[in-house]
Amino acid sequence: MGTVELRVAKARLPDTARDVVRVHRKHRNGIGRHDVAKLSANGYSCYVSVLGAEDENVIEMDLDTRLDLGVMFDQTYEFSLARAGKLGQFRWYLDSNSPAVWIPAWLALWSVILGAMGAVFGLVSLVLVLLD
Repeated sequence: MGTVELRVAKARLPDTARDVVRVHRKHRNGIGRHDVAKLSANGYSCYVSVLGAEDENVIEMDLDTRLDLGVMFDQTYEFSLARAGKLGQFRWYLDSNSPAVWIPAWLALWSVILGAMGAVFGLVSLVLVLLD
């Protein structure tokens, strides 16, 4: 995946503090709306959810994402965007700046862990009973 030179614009108000960037479809390399992608610039990278933008030469991002990437508003940088794998998607959910994303993700993770522990304890108990 190559890089593309884009000017940094401020995020739209609904996208603020949600780890969302807006990039024109031409620069998304087949990454769909709301897909999680790894965005890189200036030697830094972060995971973001991707939406579309009208302007082909602009990438819209909030302050948190600009700080993560070390980029400044209204400056032009080289960006690369690559589809995140399952681990990258998982990281995005757990590390998101939005409590509406990370709280349910952490609750789901702990529910799976506790459910697996309950199943293991249940099986151990069953084996112990059968051995008696």
